[in-house]
Amino acid sequence: MIEDIAKLMGVGVLILAGVFAVVAGVAGLVALSGLIVWALWNALVPAIFDGPSITYVQGVLVSVALSVLGSVLGRR
Repeated sequence: MIEDIAKLMGVGVLILAGVFAVVAGVAGLVALSGLIVWALWNALVPAIFDGPSITYVQGVLVSVALSVLGSVLGRR
């Protein structure tokens, strides 16, 4: 079945579709982790430490920064 689709559409289109699926999956995971960080931050930090609330975009950036920091420190 996959061979028939590859012959009809071309292998390049299938590779492009696979790359798109991977990129969409990674973007979805980043968005989900940002949502989790945002929700936890806004629920806990202002109540416990009287700190500021953050926006969703800041939650995504904190999530990405923590991911990069964890991967860098994990290699040592």
